[in-house]
Amino acid sequence: MHSFRRFLLAFAIVGGGILVPTAGHAQGRLVVWQDEWFTANDIFNNTWSSDDYESGRQFSRNVLDWLGLTPGKNVLVNSGTNLTLAPAFLDFLSNTRGLGVTIWKAPPLVDGSSYVAPNYWDFDAVITSAVADAQTQDISDYIVSGGKMLFIGGTTGNDGQYYGLTPFGFDFGEINNSYGFTPTTSMASQGPFGGALFTGVNQIFTAGPTPIVPFEVPEFYASQVYAQIFHDDNGNFVAGAMQFGGEVESAAPEPATLLLLATGILAIGVVLRRRAIPHSV
Repeated sequence: MHSFRRFLLAFAIVGGGILVPTAGHAQGRLVVWQDEWFTANDIFNNTWSSDDYESGRQFSRNVLDWLGLTPGKNVLVNSGTNLTLAPAFLDFLSNTRGLGVTIWKAPPLVDGSSYVAPNYWDFDAVITSAVADAQTQDISDYIVSGGKMLFIGGTTGNDGQYYGLTPFGFDFGEINNSYGFTPTTSMASQGPFGGALFTGVNQIFTAGPTPIVPFEVPEFYASQVYAQIFHDDNGNFVAGAMQFGGEVESAAPEPATLLLLATGILAIGVVLRRRAIPHSV
């Protein structure tokens, strides 16, 4: 029974989300992307080659818009990698977008030493990448309280439970040692969040990405969470988006989504029918 429930949950997340609108809670939002290389200096500035690196900038614009980061808002860039702290990406946040940017890169811990990272609640949003456990505050409490976050995976490997993402339906798979562009043209039409996050985004550069996989949302969060996992043009799961609380504006399902939904309903019907048929002894 438990494995059957897990299948249904995974099906719902990948097929379009889990939605139970709830009033009285702040509207937290989370975007998860598989790899941090698109923020590297030459790539983000579109100077590495003649290929399309502009899509990484467009994806960044879309994410900041969806998180509500208008000029004058304050963002914490909390990173364990120099890629997300690259001057080109930080200049984009501060000068192009007009945000107040605070940078935090924790020093190495030696002989049980400790440090105090900036408080997430002091910022309008947090961009975090390749963070160590000691750097990771209680992400779930922050987002439940209305926090906004872009969480970027990386080549060092990730564990969604380790980082506090699993309460919202996301975990990470095994590292993919591929190198190049992730094709994303189909993602704008996926689910209610695709248009906001991936319109104008054709491909995003990755190196050693970690795929996003569904995780069973705990019952005490399930009534508040709308979680969606995106697949790229090749069918690989590469991104996730989640809204906690509030109402989600639904888009008209595309034919492929309707077919997937019909298949899932049929499968559920077959299982229930088999259970209803008495077995002879």
